[in-house]
Amino acid sequence: MITLTDYLDYLNSELLEARRRADEAAIATARAYAEHEYLQHFRAPRFTMPAIKLRLPVRVDDVEERTKYNFHLRPTEFLNGLNDRLAKLGEQHGTVVEPVGEEILQSDRFRNLIVKLEKEDRAYVPGIKHALPLSVVSGVLTRPVIRDTFHVQDSAPELQTGIQHAVHGALQEQFQAVSSRLDRIHVTPQAGSMQEGDSEKLLLELDIDLVEEGVRIRRITQDDGTVREELTID
Repeated sequence: MITLTDYLDYLNSELLEARRRADEAAIATARAYAEHEYLQHFRAPRFTMPAIKLRLPVRVDDVEERTKYNFHLRPTEFLNGLNDRLAKLGEQHGTVVEPVGEEILQSDRFRNLIVKLEKEDRAYVPGIKHALPLSVVSGVLTRPVIRDTFHVQDSAPELQTGIQHAVHGALQEQFQAVSSRLDRIHVTPQAGSMQEGDSEKLLLELDIDLVEEGVRIRRITQDDGTVREELTID
């Protein structure tokens, strides 16, 4: 697996090396013609590659992207998502976790958290879990808060942790993606390397046309003796 950028850079480097070797061979041939008794009267041949067309089959293995999220609390949706999680949490621990109502939204700690999340200007992140770390929610839902709000005893630490995760998950659902940025595409060049279980991976054919241009660097000596370089592109 290689990034698409590195793969195309490698192909470009290989073609440049092929052109360099072709030019060296042309120079060697021209010298041989110049020294030959009869060939010196002929023009030495030189072949170029003015255009190259490549068809490259690749398998897309992974796409790295980052997304920017905005937070906006939708109270009814949040409470429904939270209470569904609390019900499942109670079933897992063989107990009943009472559903919560809008009173949780009125607590000072929670209201301050919501204001902070709605005002914060976020950067691009790899995924939603990076938009709202669990530590932020844990800092608000301390053991005393959980005990008073969800009526969970201090003797049930696993249940308290589960409630923190439930609130965290419900809050994450209130984030919406507003824009995405593609970072890298990882590919495997040989399409024939597809294996069992790779059916979900995308196969692409890259049609690439490379048109040859020449670059020349000349050193020019000016009247005052200074030397400058001049870059010319054909």
